Amino acid sequence: MNEKDFWRKMAIDDHYGVVCFAWPDSRVRNIPYALRALFRHPECKTKAKRMGKVLRVSDQEISYYTYSNREVQRLV
Repeated sequence: MNEKDFWRKMAIDDHYGVVCFAWPDSRVRNIPYALRALFRHPECKTKAKRMGKVLRVSDQEISYYTYSNREVQRLV
């Protein structure tokens, strides 16, 4: 699945947060560490800030859109 398909097909609910790691299966053991780092970011630090977001984590960037704003944003 390419990035454009991902953004087009994901359903959004403001009661949930979704994180997708666009990594190969060989890196599955790194996900807990990356998830903890993501949850330390100011935009994702609390449950309230994560709800309604669909995030895509790749090696190059972390991007997301929200329940209320379908425009893709990038985390710094």
